[in-house]
Parts: sequence; C-alpha cells; structure tokens
Amino acid sequence: MSDTYFTRLREFASEIRPFCIELDAKSAVCIEWYAEFVSRELHVGGSAIRPFAGDDFCEALATLSEASGAFAFLALQQFVANMMTLGKLGKSKSHPAMGVSFGYLRNPDGPAPKRSKGTVTGLIPWFTGSEIFTKTVFGYRDEEMQEILALIPVAYNYSFHPYKEMALIACSGTQTVRVQVRGIKIPESAILSVKPRGSMREGDAASVISQTPLLVGNIRSCIQLISMSDGLSQSAKIAAQSRTDFLLDCVREAFLNGVEPEEGRRIRAEIGDYAVRLARLAMMTEGAASLGVNYIAQLRYKEAIVFNLMAQTDEIVEDAFRSVFF
Repeated sequence: MSDTYFTRLREFASEIRPFCIELDAKSAVCIEWYAEFVSRELHVGGSAIRPFAGDDFCEALATLSEASGAFAFLALQQFVANMMTLGKLGKSKSHPAMGVSFGYLRNPDGPAPKRSKGTVTGLIPWFTGSEIFTKTVFGYRDEEMQEILALIPVAYNYSFHPYKEMALIACSGTQTVRVQVRGIKIPESAILSVKPRGSMREGDAASVISQTPLLVGNIRSCIQLISMSDGLSQSAKIAAQSRTDFLLDCVREAFLNGVEPEEGRRIRAEIGDYAVRLARLAMMTEGAASLGVNYIAQLRYKEAIVFNLMAQTDEIVEDAFRSVFF
C-alpha cells in the first residue's frame, strides 16, 4: 500500500508541533486543527478507506503524539471508532468525524447507560471530542446486561447533554466532558455489536498493547529533547537513546507479530513507567525553568501521566506495581 497517507500525516504533524502548548490547553485551537485534519482526509486512518495493517495504528498515533499529545488523544478516538465501524460505513466518501464513548463497560459491575422500555438513559463519565465529533460509538447495557455498541449522532441537546468539562492535568483542550444521556432511542440499524456481560473486559485484556502508541510518541519527543541538551554528557545521551530504541522496538514487534495478553500488559507497564521517568529527565536537562507552564518537557511529563491512566484496569495497575517493585 502506498505510503502517501503517512507522508501527509507527518507533514501535518510538523505543522501542529509549534502549537502543542496551545493545543493542550485551548479547545478552540483543537477544534480548528481537527477541522483541518478532516479536510485533508487524514481522519480516515483505520477505516475501509485507509485500513491499518501491521504497526500502522501505532505509527500513526505515535507520529501525532510526538507533535502534540492532545491532538493524538483526539485522533485515537477517531481511529478506534473507524476500526469499529468498518462494516457499517464501508468506504463512505463523507466519512464522519467521530469518537467513542464506551470505556465504562470495561467494569461489568460499574454504572453505565442502560436501556429500559425502549430508550437509553445514564451517565457517560468520559467523552472526548465534544463539539468536535459528530458521531460516537456509544456503549450501553440492555435489560439482560448485555453490552451493546451503536453508532449514534452526537446531537448536543437535552437527550445528549455535555454538562461538565473535565479539568485535566494535560490534554484539557480536547473537550473531554461528562455527558448525561436521557431517553435516547437507538434503532436496530445503528447497532454495531451485542455481546455478553464482561466481553469488553476480556477484549481489553487481549489487546492491551493497543494502549501504548501515545506513550511511544511521548517517549520519542522526550528523547529528542534530551538529545538537544547542551549540558548533558554524550555518554548519558547514548545510554538514553539505546534504552529507548530497545523498548520502542519491543512495542513495534508486538504490533507486527502479536503478543500474549500477559506480555502485552508487561510491555504497557514498562513503557508507561519509562515514559514518566524519561519525561522527568527531560525536565531536568532544561533545569528549573521547565517548571514554567510553557515548557515542552513539563507538558510531556503531564501527558505521560495522563496516557498511563487511559483505559486503566485492576490488572494494568497490578502490572504497573510489578514493573516498579518486583
């Protein structure tokens, strides 16, 4: 397959890189650049229009994350939605800007929107891309506690009401909100899948490596900052680059050749811990000045923490502790 898509994606990433601090904090900047992303048809990654194979998913998101974690956070929602709607949308020429809202189904015993008497009501505790996405892959439970995913329009009204924007430590420009769903009617034609209770937890356990690409881009950005440091010895730079190359090769191999769930969780835990430590070191190379809000290294440090907490489960937390203490 032609690499034209990735050539254009890298060009776009180079354009947004100087705006990474504004993208992190200002929703208007995210909205403007995402509209440009869509106009260039870069948002179709993972869809039937431009399928992902091998490590394409990781490389696309890492490329964007290296430039702006906040923007990559938005693109992650889109790419996942694209892959989940392959059979529904096909090669639609008017491919929508769409996100996802189903992470709460990972806990089979936790609260989630529920269908009762033909309509769905409940709280979406985390929806990224409010005022950016026009559709969402929405998760809810039916009367038998089955887990249902449906592609629905995002009409910001009484039925789908974003009522609280979340003040995140990073990526706050992504318009991440809580949404109250009230009495939404979902037609059969909108349903993507119906699975037994606990299916999403099992699916996540089998694909945990897919949660690493934003961390990969974050690490790439930090190692670049470290390489440009004037005060750091060459031997320290070489050691940092060598360890970074080894870990990122492990992630790439996992995407290319597959990995067992246990090994995937181990890699995720190690990459997550490494991203935070490397970002801290990048801050140290910039000195006390990096404590200022407009310093890239500090932004990368906060992003690394946010990306570590994404899609968190009890098993992921346990693996994180093992990577540090055992």
